[in-house]
Amino acid sequence: MPEENVELVRRFIDAFSRRDRETFAALLHPEVEWDSFVTPLLGIAETMHGRDELVRVTFERIPQVLDDWHAVPLEVEALADGQVLSVARYEARGSSSGAEITMETTAIYRFDSGVILHVREFRTREEAVEAAGLSE
Repeated sequence: MPEENVELVRRFIDAFSRRDRETFAALLHPEVEWDSFVTPLLGIAETMHGRDELVRVTFERIPQVLDDWHAVPLEVEALADGQVLSVARYEARGSSSGAEITMETTAIYRFDSGVILHVREFRTREEAVEAAGLSE
């Protein structure tokens, strides 16, 4: 199961970057919860609840403020407890300013029945590892 979860996260990040709404949605639990420190910077809530909200934010709200947005996975690894840790670099351009934006985040993914149930983003890998109660 750990490797299946790693592959699921890789497919999810890929669907995000390709703007594949259908695959993106299919990989999310209907009651998914996403805790992000990034979305408030875009005028979006810190916590998103449910597949429909997350899909709407990703494919309707984010494109209102960012162009050419995508994620580059730098690391995706299984954790001992079935969770997955990912480090990704997000790249985009501001829609109105044209300014290039690059941000690296670390996320911890939890799963239920083969889909993503919860994601929590962190500014650094160290913060994520500490929050997950793991040691480097």
